[in-house]
Amino acid sequence: MDPRGVIIGREAYSGKAYIYDPFVLYNPQARVRLASGHALILGKSGYGKSALEKTYVLRQLRFLDRSFAILDAQGEDGAGEWDGIAQQLGITPIRLVYGAGDIGEGVRINPLDPRIPAEHQFKVLVSMMEILTGTLTSQTKFALAEAHKTAIAAAREQQRVAILSDVLDGLTAPQPTLLGQQPVTPEELVEWGQPAALALDSLCNPSRDLAGMFDGPTTEGIDLDARLIIFDLTKLPREGEAMPLLMAVIGPWLRFGWNKPNDRIKRTLIVEE
Repeated sequence: MDPRGVIIGREAYSGKAYIYDPFVLYNPQARVRLASGHALILGKSGYGKSALEKTYVLRQLRFLDRSFAILDAQGEDGAGEWDGIAQQLGITPIRLVYGAGDIGEGVRINPLDPRIPAEHQFKVLVSMMEILTGTLTSQTKFALAEAHKTAIAAAREQQRVAILSDVLDGLTAPQPTLLGQQPVTPEELVEWGQPAALALDSLCNPSRDLAGMFDGPTTEGIDLDARLIIFDLTKLPREGEAMPLLMAVIGPWLRFGWNKPNDRIKRTLIVEE
């Protein structure tokens, strides 16, 4: 392995320090080159998985060109595994709360955040709808695409950010359009888009459990330029749709909002399962 990097343990047979840096291994000049730096850490409870992750991150924070985002779904008593480190470093974890609605307790991430390009916003919408309803038909995708375009246009005209409720409005009160040269009536669009509309209602209706997580502008004050960003997911249920929905949204949001083109920061995403 390349001598640059941080110590993460000892080699089982030689006892020598094991030094690891995935970014060095991306380098075509490295002695050993990996096509991808993904890693999976497995082990029994109490065998040091979390300790390895934390020391790996803390040691690399000494380098000025490193940045980390942690999705922390583990923990007890309403605090994540990384809560102690956050306190020591003066970091406030970003807490995502299930069913927060308008209480103001939870942090919201907008799937239509302008940091996500429009074509990727639509892919996120499709992923979310399929998590809630199953595979969408071509007709439903067409109606959803039209509603998305209407939502973006309406928000731009009003000089604000589009939100999921705008898409729901576009599905339930659509305008006539064309499928190629074939006219499509509003009644047809309502029928085609009903599965997506029902799914969006579960995200937008204040009386529903999933309300508040995604419908609205992204919560202000999330610093994506910080060198360590901790998302505390411990209050989200491990069963049901909340966690899959979040993963469908947060991946593209971090990809386009956290990753900056042409900078020299090396970023690592850690998912603490």
